[in-house]
Amino acid sequence: MNWGFRFVKMADICLITVIYFVIGFVSSRLLDYTWRPFNEKEEEQKPLWQTISEILFHLIITALVVYILRNLVQTIPSPLNGLYHLDHLKVKEVQSAPMLTFSILYYQKNLQDRLKYTYNKL
Repeated sequence: MNWGFRFVKMADICLITVIYFVIGFVSSRLLDYTWRPFNEKEEEQKPLWQTISEILFHLIITALVVYILRNLVQTIPSPLNGLYHLDHLKVKEVQSAPMLTFSILYYQKNLQDRLKYTYNKL
């Protein structure tokens, strides 16, 4: 077992995680500002299908943002690429972006409020 390669790969995964988290956090805040603030009184006036449609549209936009950001992050060179024959682009965390998806969904207060409201209404 090549311990040098394992250490460099783990360090690269940590670097990827930090980059995805920071970009996801900032993006989620920007996405929150693009939607009007959640107002429960306004939501009560709407039919349930309209609220669900807005949530689905919000999720579609979020998925597109995740896709675009994941592709942009892949273009950022890793300072660890090549050390102990590490190929940064073959690290699966670069391709799958779980931290990016998590941070964007978790920090969108507007989306969370709509989901909680809809869940309680059902």
